[in-house]
Amino acid sequence: MKQNDISRKMIFYLCGIPFLIIRHHYKDDKIVIEVCAFG
Repeated sequence: MKQNDISRKMIFYLCGIPFLIIRHHYKDDKIVIEVCAFG
């Protein structure tokens, strides 16, 4: 499994459904991470 996939799963577990919604609108993972972490 690639490192990117692992971090993406970690974000999903932390953020849950909001992550899916955010990811749908923002394709860039960095934005998704920032929104999840600070939003």
